[in-house]
Amino acid sequence: MGRAGWVAGLATVALAVGTGVAVGQSGGSHPATVPAGSVTLTSCHILLPADGYPRAERSSHRACIGIERVSVDSRGWVVITATDSSPVITVQVTANEYAASRGLLVGASGGSPTIRVPVVDTKTGTTLNVRWSGHRARFGTSSGFWVHVTRDAS
Repeated sequence: MGRAGWVAGLATVALAVGTGVAVGQSGGSHPATVPAGSVTLTSCHILLPADGYPRAERSSHRACIGIERVSVDSRGWVVITATDSSPVITVQVTANEYAASRGLLVGASGGSPTIRVPVVDTKTGTTLNVRWSGHRARFGTSSGFWVHVTRDAS
């Protein structure tokens, strides 16, 4: 996904901040509006290295916002713990270009403050266990994914 995905994610947040974001109310038929300037962002590139310990990729070229910890749960899913536990407006998880070229797909479950991300091998239909070396062989050297979460901070 690279820079274009990052820019698209930030543009989405800028639009949400600039205009307010409509959100559904539980049991109501009219949306509530999150006031402009009342959203927070969690965003990062998560690397899936061969050692089985996914990590938030921070470097001179990449920064992370709002990530406290990256770990793996008992099912082998990547677990991202954010610093913010405000209610979630949107969650977007996208495989990077290297993972996508290898047929890997990611999704998100949860969001406040914990996001669980399974990695699926679309060639076999298998949900991969990040801890298993045979499954990690599918990652190659540069697989990872982008995670972007917008939250209601009002």
